[in-house]
Amino acid sequence: MCYVLSPSNGAETSIAASTTSRGWLPLVLNASSPVICSAPQVENGNFLPPWTHYNFEDMIYTICNPGYMLESHKHSSKWTKDGWSPYPKCLRKECDFPHIENGALSWSNTYYSDVSFPKKVGQIIGFKCNHGFLARNKKHWDRIKCTNFGWDPEPRCYKQCIPPKQLPHGHVTYDSGSNFIDGDNISFNCDMGYYPEHHSPIATCRNSDWFPTLSCVSTGKHHLAKLTIWESFHFASKTSFSSSTRI
Repeated sequence: MCYVLSPSNGAETSIAASTTSRGWLPLVLNASSPVICSAPQVENGNFLPPWTHYNFEDMIYTICNPGYMLESHKHSSKWTKDGWSPYPKCLRKECDFPHIENGALSWSNTYYSDVSFPKKVGQIIGFKCNHGFLARNKKHWDRIKCTNFGWDPEPRCYKQCIPPKQLPHGHVTYDSGSNFIDGDNISFNCDMGYYPEHHSPIATCRNSDWFPTLSCVSTGKHHLAKLTIWESFHFASKTSFSSSTRI
């Protein structure tokens, strides 16, 4: 309910104004007669400052309870000639249709997406990754849940890395049946007399391949490579010194 303050004695007179599901009905304001209105009714939320009456152009800040969100997505509302703008209304949070790169939802959720979404908080759905991709659980299928913060876990498909079945002069160490996705590491051991070509016995899955390459080289090649580098440096230094010496 809104009131008009009499400029002579300050008495309150109610005026024909009421609320709807969208807020207050428009009022015709008179500059000589200030209008004050009651606080809005916010279900499933609270607002500040919690006054009983508000003047023209007063502002409030609304926060919805957990599991709810503001219909306008704006926390601040102002009292205008049309009422509270935007009107503070808290709605149950929902999750929209998730677009999954290199994957898809179940057939029913995809085909009937126009009526199946948005999902309410607490609902669970499944999705599948395309060939060559895996979900975070290292499987082709996974389930996601609609929460107050959106889908959990985030529906995403990662490229899969296949560990080599055989490693010349060495062997890869991992549990049989294990799956690997981007960011996962794998370790390997070289046979006696051999060393990892890139000095580290660990490789990382990146873009469906292993980096650095899993490879074992013999001790002789390892030593020869070091010797060749030293000889090249020594020869270059000697040549540089000779070219700068006057004859």
